[in-house]
Amino acid sequence: MQSLAGIDFESQGTTIVITILQSIELYHITELHDAIETALGSNSYRHAIFQMADVRYMDSSGIGALLQIQQKYLGKIKLRFCDLQPNVRLIFEFTHLQKYFAIDQTLADSFKAIADSTVDSRFGD
Repeated sequence: MQSLAGIDFESQGTTIVITILQSIELYHITELHDAIETALGSNSYRHAIFQMADVRYMDSSGIGALLQIQQKYLGKIKLRFCDLQPNVRLIFEFTHLQKYFAIDQTLADSFKAIADSTVDSRFGD
């Protein structure tokens, strides 16, 4: 596992788990964004899971950064989010981010959804 700018990265085959260990806000958004960009661009990942149990707060700069990452990797890497704190989940709901990102209850749920989508794509469902 690699750590950088308040984020842990763990590569598991074609999936990277990005564990954010701090709030996502203007104060350090550039560092977070750059660290995530570096990690996603360093391998040929097909899935990225953002594990957000330690994110207690996210402001509009965090929303913007996530949308920029989603736009850059659209069609290349499928992004999923899990373990959202209740107040962060509300931000996702109020800003309709669930239209752009898959949101799972737990990390295990994210891996299951990825496994299920891989099986479905093999059988043309």
